[in-house]
Amino acid sequence: MIQQSFSKPDVEPDYQIIQDDRRIVRLLDELRRERTLLTALLDGGKYAFSTAIIEIRKKDDALILDELVPEQGNQMMARGGKLWVLGQLHGIKTAFQTEIRDSGIEDGIAFHRIGIPHAVRHQQRRESFRAVVSMGIKTPVQIRADQQAPLTGQLRDLSIGGLSVILPLLKELDDLEPGTIVDNCEIELPGQGRLSVKAEVRHMRRNESQKNAQVGLAFRDLQPQDQRQLQRSVTHLEREQLRKQPKDD
Repeated sequence: MIQQSFSKPDVEPDYQIIQDDRRIVRLLDELRRERTLLTALLDGGKYAFSTAIIEIRKKDDALILDELVPEQGNQMMARGGKLWVLGQLHGIKTAFQTEIRDSGIEDGIAFHRIGIPHAVRHQQRRESFRAVVSMGIKTPVQIRADQQAPLTGQLRDLSIGGLSVILPLLKELDDLEPGTIVDNCEIELPGQGRLSVKAEVRHMRRNESQKNAQVGLAFRDLQPQDQRQLQRSVTHLEREQLRKQPKDD
């Protein structure tokens, strides 16, 4: 079950479990004010839909969620039950489980009422969460600096702040010193299609035995739509990680 994939906080020092009602409401209200894109996981995590918090009703101990996308999620929400909600704001990840109260339609747009959670799993560190990409998943990245020939490698991890890529050991790597601006970093984002952005080389680790190097890059001058696309891809990767984690017996 999806809830078993969330490990205890004592073995994950970068996360805390928030149980104070006032802190939970403040956190949820920040997600609401920023119109943060959320992922609703239904049917034990088998299906994922996008939504957002549109209202907090403290007197009713309830949150109002916007319609789910794709629209099939609205029909599933109407059945009731439990759901997990995942979100990421300013690189900090949040997750909680709650119950579905009811659903409705206003001005032709679906909405859903869920309970305010009594506990929230929240990332403590103030840096972008990096989702690891399985080496079995072929996710190409092509980078081009100045007038140099493009280098093609494989995505190793991804966050809304940057990425790391595995590149073959070629002489062109000598041009990728820390601080080098990559004018065109083209990524096949898992679950989200292609994205072309500017990035800056932050570090490089060479592995002579495997004849490759891991290059870390930070994104530069991201547009809002780029950030949303990256956030959805990071959420997609984390969801896949959660599904693959062994159950805690």
